[in-house]
Amino acid sequence: MGQSENFSSQVAGLIAVLRQARRDNEQLYYYATLDKNRPGRSIMPVTPFVFEFFIYNSLYQVDWSASLQAGCVRNHPETFTETKQQSKLEKFLKPHIREEPALLYKAFLPIRDATLEGDWTAVVPDSRISAKDGECFFDRLRVLQTRLHNTNQPEQLQVNNSLFDLIGKCRWYVYLVRNNIFHGSKTLGETYEPKQRRRIEIYLTFLRCVTELFFSVCGKRLLRHDP
Repeated sequence: MGQSENFSSQVAGLIAVLRQARRDNEQLYYYATLDKNRPGRSIMPVTPFVFEFFIYNSLYQVDWSASLQAGCVRNHPETFTETKQQSKLEKFLKPHIREEPALLYKAFLPIRDATLEGDWTAVVPDSRISAKDGECFFDRLRVLQTRLHNTNQPEQLQVNNSLFDLIGKCRWYVYLVRNNIFHGSKTLGETYEPKQRRRIEIYLTFLRCVTELFFSVCGKRLLRHDP
């Protein structure tokens, strides 16, 4: 690859912090209350979805190839859009995934085992997301799920451009969902509607697969020490 396979201590330290934050977010249950002496209302899965996106954002804003070469954390230029940064992260991961397809297979096991059928998958359209966008997202997830189911051994997963394109398009959709929540296109009432909650659980599951893939690649292929 024309670069060091070792991260510096500074870069490895950042990865360790973000990996621990991801583990904590995966294990915690979130509640909200105005009275510390009374049980709070569950704010799942919206809160962990938002937190997971913060972690994902922290990952894709870093230029990992440049960080390897420089021996310190290097972010992408401010002129890069968030979607371009996300694409750069995927580009960084691709050669490692091609070398060891089982990394992607194992990271996306939750999608392989997820339930993706039912009327709850129908998205309520708004100014940013159409019903067709939501339909395409779940169709693509089902294609990904089928590819995982049809793979007899993790290392036999067919890692090709169509697979990366599938994941990239799903990632783009989840980014639109994130924008809806962050920019107030969805009210709190809407995000806690039962069918919407179930959809957000799937968005969260997919996003966790993406972040898990990054940490799996780093742990297996790049990190030679664990701070």
